[in-house]
Amino acid sequence: MPFGWRNDKQPEETRDDTFTEKKSKRQSLLGLFKSKKWMRNLQQDPIAEKVVPSIVSHKHSTVTTEEPHLAPEVANSETDVRVNEGKKVADSGLGSQQSQVVHDLSKEDVQSLFSGAPQFSVGQEHGQPKPAASFPWDFSLGVRDVADCPPLAHPAFSASTLRKHIARSGSSYDRDGSTVQYNIGVAELPNMLSAQGNEPGTVGFDYFLQESIADSLQVHQDVTDIDKDESDRLQNHALLQVNAERMGIRKFDMEHIVERLVELSEVYQDLRARKVNILDHQTASELYSGLFSQLLMPPKFDNTAQDPTGLKVQIESLIKSLKLNSIWYDFSQVEWRIRVGQTLWTDPSFQEEANCPDEANYLDDRNILLLQLVLACELLLRLEAIASLSTEEVNEKLHLTGEEIHSFRDLETRKTKWDLGFARRFLDNIEVRRITVAREQVKQPSSSSFAFFSSASPQLDHTTLQDQVDIMFLPRNPKQELSGLFHFAEMLCWPDAESVEKELIEALRANEDVLSIPSPSIYGTPLGSPASSYRNSGYFETRPQASRSVTARSLQLQPASPTLRPTKASPNGTPSDSSLLSAPKALIGGWLSRTCLSGLVLPGEAISHFLISALLENDATAITALGDSANLYSGFLYRGRSWWSKACILGRVLACSQGATECMGWISVPVVPAGFEDSWVDVRSTPVEPTGMARIEDADAVASDSSFLAGNELKDTKPGDFTLPQDSTELRNLSIRFRSLQLDLVRESNLVDVTTPSFSASLRFSSGSISDSFGLGHPLIKLDHLITFISAFPCTTPPAEKLQVLKGNRDAPSLGALPAHPLHISQTYRTVPATTILTTTYDLAIAIDKLSTEKSILIIDARGDTVLELASRAWCSSHGEHALISRVGVTCLACSVREARALAVKIVIRIG
Repeated sequence: MPFGWRNDKQPEETRDDTFTEKKSKRQSLLGLFKSKKWMRNLQQDPIAEKVVPSIVSHKHSTVTTEEPHLAPEVANSETDVRVNEGKKVADSGLGSQQSQVVHDLSKEDVQSLFSGAPQFSVGQEHGQPKPAASFPWDFSLGVRDVADCPPLAHPAFSASTLRKHIARSGSSYDRDGSTVQYNIGVAELPNMLSAQGNEPGTVGFDYFLQESIADSLQVHQDVTDIDKDESDRLQNHALLQVNAERMGIRKFDMEHIVERLVELSEVYQDLRARKVNILDHQTASELYSGLFSQLLMPPKFDNTAQDPTGLKVQIESLIKSLKLNSIWYDFSQVEWRIRVGQTLWTDPSFQEEANCPDEANYLDDRNILLLQLVLACELLLRLEAIASLSTEEVNEKLHLTGEEIHSFRDLETRKTKWDLGFARRFLDNIEVRRITVAREQVKQPSSSSFAFFSSASPQLDHTTLQDQVDIMFLPRNPKQELSGLFHFAEMLCWPDAESVEKELIEALRANEDVLSIPSPSIYGTPLGSPASSYRNSGYFETRPQASRSVTARSLQLQPASPTLRPTKASPNGTPSDSSLLSAPKALIGGWLSRTCLSGLVLPGEAISHFLISALLENDATAITALGDSANLYSGFLYRGRSWWSKACILGRVLACSQGATECMGWISVPVVPAGFEDSWVDVRSTPVEPTGMARIEDADAVASDSSFLAGNELKDTKPGDFTLPQDSTELRNLSIRFRSLQLDLVRESNLVDVTTPSFSASLRFSSGSISDSFGLGHPLIKLDHLITFISAFPCTTPPAEKLQVLKGNRDAPSLGALPAHPLHISQTYRTVPATTILTTTYDLAIAIDKLSTEKSILIIDARGDTVLELASRAWCSSHGEHALISRVGVTCLACSVREARALAVKIVIRIG
């Protein structure tokens, strides 16, 4: 494979020669920390006292003042705030002070002390920032095989990402590791593998940082000067209809499109099974002839190419064609990744707004998408062929140089890279079949074995009798897609999930005997061309405008409807009466269900929309109770539970409550507000506005603020610059109760006609053990801000036997495992009990002001009670502060503080 184009496996890191030596270094340095001489010197050092209390355990070390610069001896014992508290580690087991020698820190010392502690950084991948948490000095599987996110719960969920990962057994994405693939050089942002953290309602380190550069925030390159370029875009789109040859594209021929897609699909499956490429089926000259006689106009003669009919000319022409302005769908935009299924499977009767010419040869949205798809598949398979060969084979057989291959990368854009991603996803999951039907059946629904992939509901139209070639799409992995949907329902505690599963399976089996009727091939009223849709501000702006409650944040569901076996029309062109006698063959939902069950799901957030929509569309009881206008960015109440999108603050906060479950961007909670019936609910909260440079774009700050040495040079760092932070052993025996969820109507005076009301959310708490004088009372915490919770990255402490060198004598008790990693004294933090922040006497303004000034971290101690965590999350939302969720026994305090600093997050909620 030439020039680094493959999706190569990462090489194993070379084992450090000092690995064996690290054990003794770590032991000796920890002993140094605990020497009586060193502790006495530190207590006498005015600078050390001014910066932060040492790791020495003092009588009042658990109740110190909130001021970070005061020594522990002068702490106010009445407060609940602890500042950089350190804890002694089995002092009775340490050697005498005479046995310890103070020395400067070496590189090996640092590696030993921070073994098992994650290092946070931001690198580059495909020209985009890539966050990383790594363990560069650790080689054991127990240390390195940890993550802040669980693996994808089902093989079908691999559709959410383009990133390399270990797919669960049986997944259609579980390729043979030796299969060579062309690296398309793009992936979804944020990383969907990091979308669900280890803690409920959280995301991972990667996802949080990448949210600031998410695909959904990217402005289309053609919209930068929309008024100036509008006429050019419309002109290009019109030119495609009347004189495509001027744009280098041949006249659309459905028969060739279908035949070529079938052929390319077979080649691709052969490539996966036998490790061959398209050049084993056709020579470069044959590929040239087919491409420029059927799809594209031949380019000008290239006298610089060694082979004028070779792959170089073909690849360059394909890329240039896919870069044409305002003709194609741009799958780098999240909207089009969601709407691709709408283009393929929407009933034409739902597209009333669009205007379409009467010309028979008009290229509707579906045909444009098919043309774009076949061009992208042609390009992908040629690039896969190059990737499968060695550099010598590419030079000798294909007459391509390294410079020419790299020039292909220079031609590509983000849009054309996503074309390749779309093509690969299509070829992986969709089987293509060529069929011939009479014209009067073109707009009628299919009754084939997977007729639900044709039209969303029965539709009859007046047409003439004429045979026509059309295309049928079938899922390659129907059992996997169904199983994924049912797993999603089970994880979210869906009512009567088994009944829904049984009915859907029976509906899909109803038509197994017929495979001849296709989906509609001509849309008399297209969805709207890419050119006319650039102004859309939401993913679901184009929707049926019927007498329904539909808002800019909602999407129209299509309840399951009978799929009828179509019949021939009468001689005058009208449907014959016999069509009314055709029995329903299946009850299947609309284009959302078909997209989900086909597996044609593009990476990113789309999968969460498809899963919940398919579940609702195919549950007649649920959609009757809730209605067919769905707000997929908020939630709904149904049969004593509530379901919330993870895009909604209620889902993120309530996820940690008792009985809550989470799966693929949706959270199910056994909590409903009083006085509400089963319905969709639009909950509003204010997003936290970013300030300054996006954190992910400041890689130096991420590394420096979270570094083990706090950004200092090794030569300037002394052993006395570290402390060993520990959680307090004292847990206050206080109980706090979650009472209710409250929704209050939001008055939107700026809107003339509000058909769907919006609500603000609050959580009410009370306490039976905290007196009213304490200030808690019955607090109502408003969820005003849309904040994000991040799951702390796990760290690993060494086993107990590695620390026995710290024992001063053989008879001393075992030291046990190291309780924490060290923390540099400049990386300050304050610990506050969760019950304290809920009181009326707690002054957040002062605390936040100090945190902002000192880059200090506020740790909310919510250990011992899940309701304390719930209240802490709600409190963070009320004040607009993101928070890191850190569990005792998974991540130590020091690593939690460092990660919070890496993320520029001021709050850590300590649980467990």
